[in-house]
Amino acid sequence: KDIHKKDYVGIPRCNITKININPEFARFLGYYLAEGSIKYSHRPHICGICLTFNYNEDHLIKDVCNIIKKEDITSYSIYNRKNKNTKEILIYGKKFAEKIVSLCGKGCDGKRLNKKIFLYDNASKTELLKGLFLGDGCKRKTINRGYRYTLSTTSKQLAKDVQGLFIQLGVCPSFSMHKNSHKKECYMVMINGTDINLLADFCDYSSRKRYRVTNNNIFIPINSISKKHFTGIVYNLEIDQEHAYIAEDIAVHNCEAGYVSLKLL
Repeated sequence: KDIHKKDYVGIPRCNITKININPEFARFLGYYLAEGSIKYSHRPHICGICLTFNYNEDHLIKDVCNIIKKEDITSYSIYNRKNKNTKEILIYGKKFAEKIVSLCGKGCDGKRLNKKIFLYDNASKTELLKGLFLGDGCKRKTINRGYRYTLSTTSKQLAKDVQGLFIQLGVCPSFSMHKNSHKKECYMVMINGTDINLLADFCDYSSRKRYRVTNNNIFIPINSISKKHFTGIVYNLEIDQEHAYIAEDIAVHNCEAGYVSLKLL
């Protein structure tokens, strides 16, 4: 009831680094999330992974090949699919494939980020996002807000995980859902203006940020407030010490009345 327009809501960044890895491997994870699928000797036995790129994306294919040469894999092959206007990189090796699946999941709807990835160093998190957006991102100019870089995926969990990585890096993306031509739900993660430079430092895009960043939080201004009637059970959550928790990425707090009544009991 005390919130007003032009106040700010806080999104905790929770940016903790505990794992340092090769940033190139992190970029490969991004490529897999965008273009990867699993190969089986016979289900459910995994024997490798396949990355499928557009026929003209030779620079990405070359980058992938340079990365996997440094990894513990059996072998790999490149196939031209001219009838589909694509090129495929087949990477053989059960151990390597299972490692990738454990970190990123499998299937269009089942891809997600393992919790370990949120503990990667910032350089590796950035490279993962670069690989993902290079594979599946779309840059375009909008009428009102300059340039926009958009990722679209059918995995809601992956979209929310990507949003979480951006927040850790001090960038607040937009999140939305739409239905594609097959009436399947697709989730979009979008960054705008100078935020694009995190992933594409060769670009000179500029626009005014709508949020403020500190070491621990991102603060977003409240542009409008609406009320809705609700009928049903309301639960009061009791959290130890600070009595605060995160809901939909935003920091929230126990209601004071519930907190007092619990203390009285």
